[in-house]
Parts: sequence; structure tokens; C-alpha cells
Amino acid sequence: MNDLFIGIISQKEDSPQGWFKSYDVYSGQICKNIRFKVDTGAEANVLPLSQTKDVLPSKAQLHSYSGDILPSGGKVTLGLDKDGVTTLDFELVDANVVPILGLDACVGLGIVKLIDILINQAVLDEFANYFEGIGPLDCPLPYTEQMLKPQVPAALPLLQQRQSHQKEMYDMGAKELEPLVGGDKVLVRAGDQQVWNEATLLARSSQPRFYIVDSEVSTRKNRTQLKSVPSISIRF
Repeated sequence: MNDLFIGIISQKEDSPQGWFKSYDVYSGQICKNIRFKVDTGAEANVLPLSQTKDVLPSKAQLHSYSGDILPSGGKVTLGLDKDGVTTLDFELVDANVVPILGLDACVGLGIVKLIDILINQAVLDEFANYFEGIGPLDCPLPYTEQMLKPQVPAALPLLQQRQSHQKEMYDMGAKELEPLVGGDKVLVRAGDQQVWNEATLLARSSQPRFYIVDSEVSTRKNRTQLKSVPSISIRF
């Protein structure tokens, strides 16, 4: 069994995508005008089984490039009119597919041309520095020194802008706590736990919103980690 690969064939005939050609196709005395998709990547010409009745068995297995196996409906030989009748073989697919002209048919009908570029050996010898190895061209290039410098965006302004925005959003829900005075009795939060221990505030730190407290050991605490203990006055 021969495996033949073809392109996308499930596309509707009226789709604007792709390259299409219309030809008169003859099967005996019957002539039909069929619109073909030009597919130079296809290894076979394809027709839906509904287009003909003169069907012969085929040993070919059709595969799409997506990996799907297409339902084979046999094969047929038809005449195609382009500056005279040309005989072409078509693989039939038992599904509603777009008719396809493969690479060999496209070349034979003159729809596409294969061009071989031959370079004379004398040209290769004369301009060997252009065809061999890696090196600069012996001609000025249209560039300036500034164009060769990498265009790296300045990261610091972007970082500062992001940090400023974060601070602005945080400050919207924040409030300033009342300052404390040295000698005040305070409650100190123990780490991240919701446990508060009594301590004495010694002094205010040089850094904003920080205080030195005496809780067995003198430590520095942020104002959010301290609670003032309200004084209680007793009248007689």
C-alpha cells in the first residue's frame, strides 16, 4: 500500500483562503467544470467520490499532514482541459472534500515552475570571499554607531513607579497611630503570635515608628507591635 500525504482538504470550496484554479474535467462524454485547490505540498490529486462514477480500486492510503487517515474511495483517470486535454490520475475520498491538484499536476499544467539556480564556477572563484566562510562585506553598510548600542529599557524608573503605586494603595487603608512616650507601660506582641506581654517603653528609636522597649531584654519594636496600656485613676 502506498502512503500519500496531502494538505488540508476539509476547507469549503467557497473559502477565500488558498489558491484555486477552475478547469473543465472530462469523464467519457461527460464534462464538468471543477474548481481545484492548488496544493504544491500534496503528493496526489484528490477528488470527492461524488464527482465521478468510473471508480477503480486503489492501493493508496491517503494521510493529511495533521496525521488523519482519509477514507479512500478508489481512484479514477480523468481528462483535464488546459490548452488541450491532459490525462490525470485522481485519488477519490469518500467525503465532502475540496478537489486538489498536487505538485506533479501543478508542474505539468504549468501552474507552477521549478527553477534550478546554477552558479558558474568562475563566479564562485572570483567572489569566493562572498560565498565561503564568515566575514565582513567589503562595502560600507548603512548603520550608525548609535544603532549598534543595545536598547535596554531603564529599569529603575519603572521600579520606582511600581513601588510608589504600591505605597499609594497601601496608604489608602492605613492610619497613623498615636506616638508613645518613654516610661509608658505597653503591651508587646510576641513575634507573629497573637500574644501580648507587658513591658516598659524606654525611648523612641531614631527610625520612624520604632521604639525601644524593656521586656526582659531591651529590643526594638515597630509601633504596630505595641499597644498602650490605659492608665487607671482612682478617686477617693
